[in-house]
Amino acid sequence: MWIAILEDTETRRVAMTASLAPEVRVSVVFFERAPLMIDWLKSHLADCALISLDHDLVATSPGEDWGKGAHVAEFLGAQTPCCPVIVHTANYLEAPLMLYWLERGAWRVERVAPFNDLEWIDIEWAPTVRRLLAAQNG
Repeated sequence: MWIAILEDTETRRVAMTASLAPEVRVSVVFFERAPLMIDWLKSHLADCALISLDHDLVATSPGEDWGKGAHVAEFLGAQTPCCPVIVHTANYLEAPLMLYWLERGAWRVERVAPFNDLEWIDIEWAPTVRRLLAAQNG
């Protein structure tokens, strides 16, 4: 089983990984680009225990397009729900669109809004991950 996370910020990825260890016993896979995550999900979605999506992805080179979290949410909205999804973006204008695509597709979705640099990961995000995984496992 996998936790698939769309997150382009290295410090967030490190903090997310650390916040889940050691008690979360599923593999974590990160994606910096929406198209890469969508391609991976096409063959691994059924193996996901949880998905977490950021919206704004900042390309490291001019002219690159890494897509947006809304692209992944729209893709998921057209798939059969199989696990919970967390929308963890600070983009208050785009988060409702992401929630719309997911809720329209009948996914169980929760919103976690980042705050205080990385503090939100331990205070809000990781406990939400643990709670959602525990609910899935009964």
